[in-house]
Amino acid sequence: DFVESCSMVYIPEAGYMLAIPYWDTDLTEEQLQSMPNLQFKFKTTDIVHYKSARCYELDSLLGDVQLKVIEIESRIVLKLVQYIQRNIAPLVQLTSLIAELDCLLALTQSARDYNLVRPTLTKDKQIHITKGRHILQELCVDVFVPNDTNSNEEHGYVKILSGPNASGKSVYLKQVALIVYLAHIGSFVPSEHATIGILDEIHTRVQTVESISTHLSAFMLDLRQMSLALRNSSSNSLVLVDEFGKGTTEIDGLGILSACLENFIERGNDCPHLFVSTHFHSLPKMLPTSHNVKVKHLEHIVYKGELVYLYRLKDGDVQSSFALQVAQAQGLAKSSADRATMILNGLREEAEMTVDSNNRLANVIAKRRLFLKKL
Repeated sequence: DFVESCSMVYIPEAGYMLAIPYWDTDLTEEQLQSMPNLQFKFKTTDIVHYKSARCYELDSLLGDVQLKVIEIESRIVLKLVQYIQRNIAPLVQLTSLIAELDCLLALTQSARDYNLVRPTLTKDKQIHITKGRHILQELCVDVFVPNDTNSNEEHGYVKILSGPNASGKSVYLKQVALIVYLAHIGSFVPSEHATIGILDEIHTRVQTVESISTHLSAFMLDLRQMSLALRNSSSNSLVLVDEFGKGTTEIDGLGILSACLENFIERGNDCPHLFVSTHFHSLPKMLPTSHNVKVKHLEHIVYKGELVYLYRLKDGDVQSSFALQVAQAQGLAKSSADRATMILNGLREEAEMTVDSNNRLANVIAKRRLFLKKL
């Protein structure tokens, strides 16, 4: 009468047992073992296990069923493995065909859903894209502004992009690479028209992924990527360089970037398709004169003191990255922005004074040389 509930449990190797919860808080061993018609087996924290006549009947009738089930399962799995091993070649081929079909169906659905067009592949060295789009970026914005891309002997192989922060330079570089890559894997591309020359490699210095396992700083990783592009790129390669040199001082970064770009430019018509975004506004002036180099920028306007991005690719460069305006738009305190403006103006005045003093000194030296020649 004092047992309010019990359950039948199965324990491997031990068989079926009755599991009865403690019916009192202070049970002795004698009380646990004196249950009528039940054989005490063991106890846990709050449950006592017994064998009854019915438990022995179940042991005889069913036996250790779980072990038998596991044994049969193991035998079936072993037979299946042996069958797969004997027929592995057609199964691998079937899996490969299914994967290829899945990929083709995905490309087909993407082309239909996102208004992609069939590109024209050619052996000529050119990349011509009309109203190209970044297929992922346009899913994240309400309005995406498409841009053209022309890289050939007529339009030059080197494009230097400038513009304010967040004006779309990095998105444009990735857009070009994405369209070229999709064309090479047999996919339709996000543009109105695209003619893509066959490329052998795509080299990028776009995103730096740091890891303590590499024992390299961010700038060292950038240098490694640039070095690989310099050594391995050919005339039919695509090279993307996004804001190289920001991991060191401005002078060092500008010097190394200029030297690397000179290496590409000096190859002449063997120069790869090269797209460079930068905030070094003096970079174009430091490069050798070449018909291959074209300077472009992402269009923007300043309206009532605020920066408005238009995201259209235009010819020519810009002389400011509008860092303060971008910082204020991202929540930088006005006091910090005002202080930054004061410091920036002071640095500009010092630079102008230095240039002016250098010019006066140069004039004095020139006059002295002219005087000495007349003697």
